[in-house]
Amino acid sequence: MVLEGEYVLIAGTEVDQLKNQISGNNMTRMLIKIFFLAGIMCIPVRLAASGPDNDSIQLNSPVSGEKFYLFTDRSLYAAGEKVLFRVFNVSHTLLKQNSWSRVIYIELINNHNLPVAKGKFMLNSAGASGQIDIPDTLTTGYYYIRAYTRWMRNYSPSAYCHVPLVIVNPYKTSTEEYEKLAVKSDVSGVIGSGYVNGIRCIPDKPTYGKREKVILNLEEVYPGIAPDGYCITVIKNGYLDTDYFYDTRQEENIRLNMSGEFYYPETKGLSISGYVTGGEDKHPVANSSIFLTLLGNDPDCLEFKTGEGGKINMSIPHHTGSRDILLTVDTKEDKDIQIILDDEFSNEYSGMPASTINFFLDRKELVEEAMVNNQVKKSFMSAMIDTIPVTEIQPWLPFYGSPDLRYRMDDYIMLPNLEEFFYELIPSVMVVKARNRKFLTVLGEYGDMSIYSPLILLDYVPVLDDETILSVSPQRIDYIDIINTVYVRGKNYYGGIINLVSKEGDRAGVRLPSSSSFINYNTYNETKHTAFPDHGNQHNNTRIPDLRMTLNWIPHIDIPADSGHTIEFYTSDISGDFIIIVQGVTGDGRLVRGTGEFTVE
Repeated sequence: MVLEGEYVLIAGTEVDQLKNQISGNNMTRMLIKIFFLAGIMCIPVRLAASGPDNDSIQLNSPVSGEKFYLFTDRSLYAAGEKVLFRVFNVSHTLLKQNSWSRVIYIELINNHNLPVAKGKFMLNSAGASGQIDIPDTLTTGYYYIRAYTRWMRNYSPSAYCHVPLVIVNPYKTSTEEYEKLAVKSDVSGVIGSGYVNGIRCIPDKPTYGKREKVILNLEEVYPGIAPDGYCITVIKNGYLDTDYFYDTRQEENIRLNMSGEFYYPETKGLSISGYVTGGEDKHPVANSSIFLTLLGNDPDCLEFKTGEGGKINMSIPHHTGSRDILLTVDTKEDKDIQIILDDEFSNEYSGMPASTINFFLDRKELVEEAMVNNQVKKSFMSAMIDTIPVTEIQPWLPFYGSPDLRYRMDDYIMLPNLEEFFYELIPSVMVVKARNRKFLTVLGEYGDMSIYSPLILLDYVPVLDDETILSVSPQRIDYIDIINTVYVRGKNYYGGIINLVSKEGDRAGVRLPSSSSFINYNTYNETKHTAFPDHGNQHNNTRIPDLRMTLNWIPHIDIPADSGHTIEFYTSDISGDFIIIVQGVTGDGRLVRGTGEFTVE
């Protein structure tokens, strides 16, 4: 395969030469990997002479920029409902295979470019799926949902994936505002340039009654054409803008912006970035340890190093929901420490994407239907579509696993302080005095323990000054865990671990280091499974109306080439014409679609 453009082939000494050219900047050093891959693949790249520190690289190749297609179950919603989505990863194969990003950010934004709902979802080579809850306080109007990764924030926000939505709220709609929304506009959205008609969607009959089972058969016209599977939505006809298709693969969007803040790809999962300053002059605090402690259930403690300019980039283990985090900088020279964090979500916008249709003018009856149904649902205080959290209950262990030794204070005689407790009862821990200060050290079977300092924790928070815990009463401690071998985590080596856990979770009265800061951080959104009603179940409550416009949604499904695939679902209490839309993406990024239809009487 031959591509047009300037080619850079990098191998052997040429890699070394490139390293020398860009060694002055950590940001560009990280991009050597891209150039090396681009050289192997003979992909066009271009070097630019200008940029930060006079040492910039501007990439204009399929390797550099991530690209995604975003599909939702429909385009018209009522406040309080859920937007069900599927993201297809159509980035270059090298980025997908190397898990360039493992997090995708989803935002629901109003027509003033203000986010009203947002979330973080796990991303893999095939893409991602999930749901965004629409706040029931939103006013009627135009909104849009967008998807991007942290790496994509180095590019224009127009490279993010955008899908326009209409949200109605019968309790927050004025006649004047409604008339404004219904004005005919000359602005139209992006109409897809065509797709591969690659799926046969065959319902078992053309007409159904209310709450009747539908059996749908799916067959691939071209077997294996969509390697990452398909998503399926079954909705009332008119509720989805089937012509809208936002293509992020435009050449002008594949340009890396290196003139401002730089965002590293999240190759290991969620990350927190920013920088650390100290003193009244707020100078950068470089080459210092910064500890990240996850508080609450399943606590954890990780150590990172600040880089040039005090920069920090900290990966977080997999968690869901909101977590309280304590950040602690270990520096003895600097005072007045400040930790400044980057925004979790992008604060740059490309403007409101426009749908190819005006729902308030061209599909006014559907808008009014959605409003009426929303009122009925609220009256019955019940939603027919439910979500079930997908959880795996696993026995909890500390991040260091099972300790080599555990001492429960209640099993021993009470001594006046922990210094004496260590001296009298824990022979593997020694209190050492040096330079007029006392330190803890862990004794192990091998001599390499003395090479590294131990990691000392109090309620999983690092202890920066060992003397602060030696005077603590053992009566305030529940237990002490000891790891008496060299412990390696990431790039950090520790001469064992001492973890003291207080009885009340109050750090036994020991104050936090002055260089600590608390933050509340939203990790991954909880994985949920969308459950649709089974009207074949005799225990189903027939007195509660089923007003679903989305009869079925499957974010990921594979269709076997030899046998096809059969799915079953039930109609609701809504009559009318319904459409089936199956969508996928080919290996080279083309849209694959299949459609079907049936009527509910």
